[in-house]
Amino acid sequence: MNPLPATLAEAYQAIHEADAHVRAAEVALIVGIAKAAELYEVNDAAVMEAVEGFLEPGGDGTPSVGEFLAHEVGGILQISPDA
Repeated sequence: MNPLPATLAEAYQAIHEADAHVRAAEVALIVGIAKAAELYEVNDAAVMEAVEGFLEPGGDGTPSVGEFLAHEVGGILQISPDA
């Protein structure tokens, strides 16, 4: 069985299916990041004040994100924490 489309209609269908997979993956990524942000906690008793700062990656008016969480997620996604 040849995995490559043999006709234009099959190529269009392959594009459509791949796009659906990309969109589903993007949704899963956003849900994962949102859940990580929800569950992430800093133990204030164990960490000195000002050791962890907060970032506003979306700019003014967006919710702050713990700096360490931004670094952890950034590392997983291989992007800068400010992205």
